[in-house]
Parts: sequence; C-alpha cells; structure tokens
Amino acid sequence: MTPRVAIRAADAIAQLAFTLGWPGDGELPVWVDGRPNPAHRLPCDAILQSGKRLARIAANLDMEQSAEVAVGLPRMAEFVYSSAVLWANVETKDSAWRASQFRPQPDIVLKMGASARRLLLWVLKNPITAEATEDANRRIAYALHGLQKFAKPETLRINLPGTFLRVGRSQPVPVLVTRLAESSHTDRAIVGRLKSPPAPWSERMRGRA
Repeated sequence: MTPRVAIRAADAIAQLAFTLGWPGDGELPVWVDGRPNPAHRLPCDAILQSGKRLARIAANLDMEQSAEVAVGLPRMAEFVYSSAVLWANVETKDSAWRASQFRPQPDIVLKMGASARRLLLWVLKNPITAEATEDANRRIAYALHGLQKFAKPETLRINLPGTFLRVGRSQPVPVLVTRLAESSHTDRAIVGRLKSPPAPWSERMRGRA
C-alpha cells in the first residue's frame, strides 16, 4: 500500500499553489465541477496569500457544496506562456510501476483513491516555455507508457489534495498526497535522456504521401 504523506490538506494546497505560481506571473485558475471557465483566478504576484485563499476555497467547495475542485497553470489573458512544473498522468499498474523506478523521482504525487491513477509533478528550478513543457511532458509519458493527451500546458487540471473527485461518479474518490518533497530540477535533468515519442499515425501517413 502506498503511504499517505502526513500533512494537512490546507498546507499541501498552499505548497502546491506556491510550486505553480512562484514565478509571480499571471493568475492561477480554479475550476469547479469540470466547467469550461474558471470560477476563480488567484494572483501569482501574491502567491503566498493566494495559496492560503485557495485552501479556503477548496475546503468550502468540497465540504460545503460537494463540488470537485481543480487548479491549473498560471495564465495571462487566458493563455499559458510558461510552466514551473513538468507532469505525467498514469492510470495503469504498469505505468505506476515505471513511475516508481523513474529518476529523478517526482516531487509531488497525487493518488486518486485506491486505483493506480496518479498525477506526478516535477518541480523546475526555472520556468520553461509552454512549447518546451509540452515536449518534455510527452517524453515522460512515452517513457512511462502513459497518456500523452495530458501533455499540453493549457489542459493541466490538478485536483486538490484533501478534496474528492466527484464529476460523473456515484461515489466520491479522495485525492491523496503520497509524496510532497521540497526539491527541484532542471528540465534537462528530468528529460534529457528520454526519447521523443514517434509522430502520430496520421502525420506518418502524410509524410509517405
């Protein structure tokens, strides 16, 4: 059994917010129940205060309104220009095992209930462009035999620690923290040795035409 990290949900949420928003640019979007538009936007130029506010918002929405709460990468005018994290979603036991062998280890791991589903996050020493982020995420997903469709920065949704997955479910599923380390890496240290995934089948077919 994967152990849970002994940390209060509010503290884990605040640390997660700081990890995403410490460069200080843009606003953290907060999504509720999977709706297409953020319900809240929290300024990154005051990320410590925004992290505390995010924890309060999450507690209210989850406990008082039984809502599903997720956060994404900071945005400026609705666009994601850079990222201070890399990530991968794994959903099978094989991918979860590959993730356990991956080095460097992810700095943050969120586990969804009792399933093999996990969100792995690597914290970067310096932000990189959205394009470089997507390329790096695809390399990680390919190495872990995970899904590459989650690689795009604008699609990142992080369900918050201590809350529950609820949308489309008859029973809520808890979001558990199983790793929360205070470490960071260069993007090269994480993906420099990883292979690029092959081009999609449709692109390969067009190349033969």
